[in-house]
Amino acid sequence: MTTLLLVEDDADMREPLRLLLECAGYRVIVAEHGAAALAAMTGLSPDAVVTDWWMPVMDGVALCRCMRRESQLASVSVVLMSASSPPSVDPSWDVFLSKPVSIDQIEQALHGLLGSSKDGRIGEPGDTGNEQ
Repeated sequence: MTTLLLVEDDADMREPLRLLLECAGYRVIVAEHGAAALAAMTGLSPDAVVTDWWMPVMDGVALCRCMRRESQLASVSVVLMSASSPPSVDPSWDVFLSKPVSIDQIEQALHGLLGSSKDGRIGEPGDTGNEQ
């Protein structure tokens, strides 16, 4: 099963997104800001991170840059979301989505990032690779 780390400080956004992503077949771990996300990734390497940009303690851009400096997190796919325009072209995230964002937009971004595994097999959110 594909594991996502959802990083969003606004509970009114975080909880509905978590539920929708879980209903779509993803395993979802949540964090309220970038520092909590980094702590959650200790011993866990999610398949992708879906993060808000503007958050207290550590924002999404700082989270992305920290991840790219950590060898075990550098290859984790990142979807950055914000109601603001992206600060510039930045290689620390993979996809930028403008808020308001729909679950379809997030799923499309995730499928684009995770849809083809290293062995060339097309993966779905709940796909464990063990099906015969």
